[in-house]
Amino acid sequence: MIEGGEPAYLDSREETTQLVFFISPHGRLTTAPRKANRGPSWLPALPGDAVAQLLAGPSTAERERGLRTALPAGQSIRSASSSPGFVHLTVSFAVGRLHRTAVDQVVCTAAYAEGNLRSTKVQVSGTDEALPTRQCQAGDLPYLP
Repeated sequence: MIEGGEPAYLDSREETTQLVFFISPHGRLTTAPRKANRGPSWLPALPGDAVAQLLAGPSTAERERGLRTALPAGQSIRSASSSPGFVHLTVSFAVGRLHRTAVDQVVCTAAYAEGNLRSTKVQVSGTDEALPTRQCQAGDLPYLP
């Protein structure tokens, strides 16, 4: 008989770190960590939750480091769905005239949260149209703790 201590359990209050994609002072995409209460730390953040964090914009500390966003302020996610390798997001604003960098911010944030930055396909729909499905095209990304 093997005796042990207390029974093992999962603490559902652990924080999960997710990355959101902002624009660096040099105009390139860069990542910033955000905490997401998603249950045990081994569970990934959901793409909709990650993009909601992105739409909240850079925090004061992130702005002090020069991070910014190309996305319109005060917007939100209307719906999000995902399956392995694919994410569909519907946002509360027009997407047809967004700068490519703004779309990259959303696509890369959602793809990273889905679990595969380079191969996840993301479609973003807005109040005006659905953009063609895209994959994250970011190069080597610096991580800003």
